[in-house]
Amino acid sequence: MSEQQITDIIRRFQVVLQQHPDSPVPPELYTALETQPPLRGALLVTLAMLLDLPVESVQFDCTACETDLPAYIDLEYTAGIRAAAQSYPQVWWGLWRCNNCRTSYMALLDLREAEASGKVLLLDFKSLITPERILSMIHIPGAVLQTLMPSAPLLATRGDPPAHVAGAGQVHDEDFTIVYQVTLRVQQSRDGATWQVLAAAIPPPTGWLVLRIGTTTVRTRFDGQGIARSEPLRVAILHTNPPPDLSAALELDPY
Repeated sequence: MSEQQITDIIRRFQVVLQQHPDSPVPPELYTALETQPPLRGALLVTLAMLLDLPVESVQFDCTACETDLPAYIDLEYTAGIRAAAQSYPQVWWGLWRCNNCRTSYMALLDLREAEASGKVLLLDFKSLITPERILSMIHIPGAVLQTLMPSAPLLATRGDPPAHVAGAGQVHDEDFTIVYQVTLRVQQSRDGATWQVLAAAIPPPTGWLVLRIGTTTVRTRFDGQGIARSEPLRVAILHTNPPPDLSAALELDPY
């Protein structure tokens, strides 16, 4: 298959993603790929044949995908999709598997095309990806969040809504050899229309709690006691099928 044919296939795929931003690929496909090794293997072999990739090199890691995404896009534009996929197979696979990676890719691709047309000034792509001092923290499936949000009539009979523990974990700051113990809680408003995320970190970090749910990103500052409380979020954003997952990260201040 020629480079132009591969490019045409990818561009058509991108059009589909842009036309269906809420669910660019049927969720059942992700489930099938994760739970059915023969199907996953068939897809990997197909991609490998198209791009001359050894199958065993096509591994998915979301962190690696986000890190290498700017370089992947640069190489895609300078040397072609085949060369980019051969150099960064984990990015190629991530774009098929991960909504977050795909969203970042589409945003950077739009920016690159805008730069090429002279509509925006040239920027360093790496500055658009997660800062160097941002630490991955906790991932909470949307289905779990839904179970922590009782209906408004039920809330009215319970008094003040409790803050439910949604997740907890450790964050290692390799630069300073600090381990942060972080607990996330979610609390719904009395009328059931909004909810907030409350984070407690020990020791208190100097920085921000960064939350991403679907296409919404929220940043809130940790106080001196290591507590961060997000702005109110609409419960309605969880009423999709499937509901969006919540990702939380710790963004430390620069040195």
